[in-house]
Amino acid sequence: MKKFFAGIIFLAFCSLVLPATDMRLTATDAVQMALENNISLKQAQISFNSLKRQKWTSYGGLIPSVNGSFTIHSPNEKPVAPLAYDYTLSAGVNISWTITPMMFTNIFQAKLSYDSGEISYEQATRSIELS
Repeated sequence: MKKFFAGIIFLAFCSLVLPATDMRLTATDAVQMALENNISLKQAQISFNSLKRQKWTSYGGLIPSVNGSFTIHSPNEKPVAPLAYDYTLSAGVNISWTITPMMFTNIFQAKLSYDSGEISYEQATRSIELS
């Protein structure tokens, strides 16, 4: 009985594996498949995308800060005369923009890292295509 089940499992495995070996690829298709399924190329692409995000977030320091407030104050006591409520309204907006030389250094460094990552990704792609 064990041999029977082992034989069925073997036949099922062969029926799945044998059709896959009949695939014919052109050189272009083989290169394209290698580019799509290469792990080191995917890792290089992830690193490149991370550097791209760092480049754009480095500009976030140039965005000004805006704060707003609104206050209504009413008295605790009832007014003596009708319609003589003494309400106080106040509103305010505060805008601040801090620029330091370090911000520009960070932006420049992020851009250099991005450019370096782009070159590394292109080199990794070319090395896969040529090998």
